[in-house]
Amino acid sequence: MPAEVVQAAVHGSSMEDEARDTVRSSLNQEPRRPKDLGTAINAVFKPFGGLDLSPREPMREAPTFDE
Repeated sequence: MPAEVVQAAVHGSSMEDEARDTVRSSLNQEPRRPKDLGTAINAVFKPFGGLDLSPREPMREAPTFDE
């Protein structure tokens, strides 16, 4: 039996009422957003072992084709 059905039965309400309550409560919460893009990207990849964000060497000079 799905958890929503059990929750509705425990609260003595219909599944529709439970769904509405769930939506209302999630809309009343402030969205949790990461502080910056790097933190957001790291959060996405963390379950897969994370990212190696160690400093890199500077980029090399672009070649010139002057003679």
